[in-house]
Amino acid sequence: MLDRLRLGELFASISCSSNVNESTVRSIKKSEDKIRSSVASTSLSAKVVRDPAIEKIKVASSLLIEDRNQKRVPLSGPMVREKAKCLYAHSKEPYGSCSGKDGIFQASGGWFNKFKVKQSLHNIKMVGEAASANTAAAERCPEEFANLLVERGYKPEQEFNTDETALF
Repeated sequence: MLDRLRLGELFASISCSSNVNESTVRSIKKSEDKIRSSVASTSLSAKVVRDPAIEKIKVASSLLIEDRNQKRVPLSGPMVREKAKCLYAHSKEPYGSCSGKDGIFQASGGWFNKFKVKQSLHNIKMVGEAASANTAAAERCPEEFANLLVERGYKPEQEFNTDETALF
C-alpha cells in the first residue's frame, strides 16, 4: 500500500482494491516511517532450516501408509509413530536404535497430528475384511451363537475365537 501511495495512487483506489476502509489506508500512511523501519529491521531472508532426515521420514511414512492401505493391513497412529522413530534413527546412524532418545525427533502425537493434516489422512471406519462384511448377519450372530451353545450343551469356557488365529 505504501509503495502504491508513493507512486501517486489515490487512497480510495487502494482501499477498494485491498478491501479495507479508506481511513485504514490513511492510518497506514500516517505510520509509514514506523512501518518501513520495522520492515527494514526484520530479516526477511531468514528461513527455517529443517532436518533433511525428517523430510525423508515424512515421505517414507506416506509410502508406508499407502502400502499398508493397498494391502488392506490395519495401521494405527502409534505404529506409524514408532516406525517414524526407527526411520529417523536409521537415517542418522546405520545401526541406530528405535528409542528416539537423541532429543531431536520423538515422533510425538503433535508431529503425527500435523502429519495427518498435511497428508489429508483421516480415520476410516471400515478397513480390510470389514469393508466386505455382511453387517445384517453380524448383527444376528451373537444371539444365534448363544442359542447354538445352549442347544449343543457347551459351557462358556469352551467358547473361543479363531478369527485371527492360525489353526490348521
